[in-house]
Amino acid sequence: MGIGKWCIVEIRSAIVPRVWEDRYYLNRVMELLMKLKEILLEQEEVTMVLKQQQRT
Repeated sequence: MGIGKWCIVEIRSAIVPRVWEDRYYLNRVMELLMKLKEILLEQEEVTMVLKQQQRT
């Protein structure tokens, strides 16, 4: 990608079940939530490193 360009990469997606017949999709929703948690933890680590670098 060039400067000033954006790129979107879809890692996970899920259909949120609204009726009991769609309960199969709950696994996908849980996988999505776990992936979001993983990404959040990675981002918190990066933020901590950047804060430490800023102090020095």
